[in-house]
Amino acid sequence: MLVLAGPGSGKTQVLSCRLGRILVGSADKRFRVLALTVTNKSAREMRDRVSAFVPKLYKRATIGTFHAFCEQVLRQHGAHIGIDPYFEIFSLDADRVAVFRDALRRADSMGQNISNDDEQYLGQIDQLKARGETVQIVEPENGDNSRIQWLCQLYDEELRRSNALDFNTMITETCRLFTTYPLMAEFYQRSYRYWIIDELHNTTEAQYGLIRSLATHGFRNILAAADDDPEIHKWSGTDLQQIREFESDFEPSRLQLPTS
Repeated sequence: MLVLAGPGSGKTQVLSCRLGRILVGSADKRFRVLALTVTNKSAREMRDRVSAFVPKLYKRATIGTFHAFCEQVLRQHGAHIGIDPYFEIFSLDADRVAVFRDALRRADSMGQNISNDDEQYLGQIDQLKARGETVQIVEPENGDNSRIQWLCQLYDEELRRSNALDFNTMITETCRLFTTYPLMAEFYQRSYRYWIIDELHNTTEAQYGLIRSLATHGFRNILAAADDDPEIHKWSGTDLQQIREFESDFEPSRLQLPTS
């Protein structure tokens, strides 16, 4: 189901009540419910509401951000794709810039073609990863696209050398895990029988790609909520792409919440 809700419509209340109702209706079962959202604030709000509704059952729900979920998955199963479970998370820009500079220095010491302008590309690398684009093994050419791909390779190699991941890389590596090992996706479907996705309209293409890579073999027990107000999207700079893709991929029922 896709819940379309504007500001003040009680979207979080609806999602929290639905999650609580699933837990109450399956009190004798062992499966868990997965609830993912974009921000820590939204995750805390939903956790607080669910724990108030069903204080004895809420621990069967995993409620958190996409990044927190990916961290959990990679620490438990990342070894299948060569990720050390004790990796660090580089969330500060200063740490990430330092890694990128180390990557450039290492490449320069090996006689590769490094320019003084290459430091500006870190933001474009982030955009590349947020779009969920697969980085191919390429050589540094004159074109911007191939050069960004090449610099992204250098950056990823330096992250691995530091046994670290950044937020965007956690998403792309978790997608790679589920794509490379479809049985892992099936394991999470059995563990989490129902999923709730909040703020679908604010997800990146990579975050939506994570949902798609996890929902293999026709999995459909997904309740997603999104704000489809075009004026808000125009103001925030987002679009309705993920909403359209969700409707195309899952053919959900629609529920429009009225605003107060």
